[in-house]
Amino acid sequence: MRQRLSQAAATALPRSARQHRNLLGAFAMTAGAMVVLNVIGGVTGVIQSRAIGPFERGVLATAVTWPSVIICLVADGAPQVAAYFVARQPESRGAHACTTLALFGGISAVLATAGAGVVLLIGGPARGALLVAFATLPASTLVGVGTGTILGLEDLRGWSLLRLLGPSVTLIGVLVAIALGGRTALVIVGVIAISNVCQLAGVTRALHRRGLLARPRLGLVRPVVGYAWRNALNMGWIVSYQLDQLLLSIAVSPVQLGLYAVSASFGAVIIPIAAASGYVILPRIAGRGASEARRTLGPAIVVTAVTAGLACLALFLTGRTVIGVLFGTGFYGAVTSLRILMPGVVALALSSVLSDTLRGLGRPLVAARAGAVGALLTCALLAALIPPLGIRGAAIASSITYITVAAIMAWGVRRELSSGPPAVAFSPHPSGPPASLDLDVPAVAAIGLPGDGVSDPVGDEEHEGDGAHG
Repeated sequence: MRQRLSQAAATALPRSARQHRNLLGAFAMTAGAMVVLNVIGGVTGVIQSRAIGPFERGVLATAVTWPSVIICLVADGAPQVAAYFVARQPESRGAHACTTLALFGGISAVLATAGAGVVLLIGGPARGALLVAFATLPASTLVGVGTGTILGLEDLRGWSLLRLLGPSVTLIGVLVAIALGGRTALVIVGVIAISNVCQLAGVTRALHRRGLLARPRLGLVRPVVGYAWRNALNMGWIVSYQLDQLLLSIAVSPVQLGLYAVSASFGAVIIPIAAASGYVILPRIAGRGASEARRTLGPAIVVTAVTAGLACLALFLTGRTVIGVLFGTGFYGAVTSLRILMPGVVALALSSVLSDTLRGLGRPLVAARAGAVGALLTCALLAALIPPLGIRGAAIASSITYITVAAIMAWGVRRELSSGPPAVAFSPHPSGPPASLDLDVPAVAAIGLPGDGVSDPVGDEEHEGDGAHG
């Protein structure tokens, strides 16, 4: 008996080590993709800004921002919705993917038509660029849902390549357009539109090769919408994340706002790279349940904390030099707010991973509650601290809010993982097969068990309404 136990332990340890290495490799792949994505985006932004000048750059900002904000109000989190259902229900992946595509594609088409109508009525210097941007809004939405579908398959290589396709085409197109003399916002928006269409073609081909182009099912609309609206409530967190600059635009001078925007821009680069592990664990947890969250969340948190922590520590110590080199000595006033924001940036990266964990568990409303608290706290702190302290007060308010939200999400994740049996799979249809598993122990399929933290998102309202399970 002892010999058999020793042999089993000797076999289990190498396998566990291999799984750990594979997990860290997946984290590294997604982080690398985000690094390349940020580099391509940054280079493209600098080139096009220098080529078209301040006025056309303002027109471009208008043309890009308004469609993005409008679709964000409805389709924010659509890729996570697709990833969740594709990972959760492998027996109907194609139907779920195409139902999600049809639902969000239809919504974006309606919004694009309405937005184009408003542009035609209002006019203005950005009219042409806005019309082009609204015309390609459905394509960009479908690209997001499609890449989320690939992520749900845990195909990180395919997901990374598809994410990089659009920005790469944009960079090449911008270089060609500038070389041919196209130095207007309308030309740049046209290039972005072409890149969206190319990216959509790539996504469509990828879905076809994986057998995921199926007929949408009307019966799947309700569970998709049920999960999506809970996920969309995370808009409260988006509001709190951008509220500081919104209020500063009213309360301080443009120069002070510019200094704060520079200090905040470093976090916008660090967070997607440090929190890339969330892309890895979301489909894994959705497909295998709470036991997978217990196995993968710890390494994801460590990788995120170390990556974000080291980057923020380096910026805290060398911020003055970095700002001087990148932006010039005129931006030295941003150094103090940059240093104040760094602890909050680490917390915000951790919040992103925790939020993806809750989405994978089918509990996006828990993350949304934390976001709502963050929005309210942000408003109160900004109102109290901006008048006496200016941009330093905004930085203090933001860091306190980010740390508070991270703590609330950590508490929510701990509660979800400590309650109920260790479910590893879920199928809303008793006759349907369980999700595919890759675990060290035999899997037990939990068919809609209450209190397991991974119940059907449509039937979750009674649980999430009071925070109780079962």
